[in-house]
Amino acid sequence: MHHKQSLQNQTQFYFLRRSLIVAVLSVLLAPISQSVLAATVMQHQNLPVTTQQGSQNHPAIANQKTELPKIQLAILLDTSNSMDGLIDQTRNQLWQVVNEFSTARQNGVTPILEIALFEYGNDNNSQSAGFVRKLNQFTRELDAVSEGLFSLTTNGGSEYCGFAIKTAVNHLQWSQSNGDIKTIFIAGNEPFTQGPVSYQEAVKLASKSGISINTIHAGGYQQGIANGWQSGAILAGGDYMSIDAN
Repeated sequence: MHHKQSLQNQTQFYFLRRSLIVAVLSVLLAPISQSVLAATVMQHQNLPVTTQQGSQNHPAIANQKTELPKIQLAILLDTSNSMDGLIDQTRNQLWQVVNEFSTARQNGVTPILEIALFEYGNDNNSQSAGFVRKLNQFTRELDAVSEGLFSLTTNGGSEYCGFAIKTAVNHLQWSQSNGDIKTIFIAGNEPFTQGPVSYQEAVKLASKSGISINTIHAGGYQQGIANGWQSGAILAGGDYMSIDAN
């Protein structure tokens, strides 16, 4: 009986997480070309997690302690020189993702939103760290995250997606609760397969911790598929998107 109940809880959490991701990404379908979610948005629109304007929490029952659900979102942005013409468009898109998550509701309750920020592929960062740099640990101070994101500049060209994902999984304090949503958004324009850490290894590590991975290829949709961006998302229960460079 306990196993059956646990399985039901896990299944319910999976659909809650998926419905939130779908709700967020469906808002982004207009500026992003050919998201693989386009055919599934309608299937999930009636699930209990929604995104809407406003931030009021559901009134707590008197004398009853309730633990607010949590959304943990790690942003990984490619800041190599190959992103020169796309970095502004990409980080604007990433910040739109943050804004959508900030208005998410679960059963009338506004979850706690925590954002972490990394850059990768920048030669100003340590080679021993895979050219990955963490700008901030999980924080609720969205203004500080925004300031860090829009202050990033490009340099160099060693874009190791697998290394960046593994770093985010291992160097952040991820929630241990199965009821919280944990996800990574990684954006870039070079092959997903580069670097000393395979993306398959990194994705497997994320999945073990209940972390989904959503990929944004800054470039052609089919090119992103050929370069592994779709595969990386699918393996970790996430979604693949591309940004139209035009």
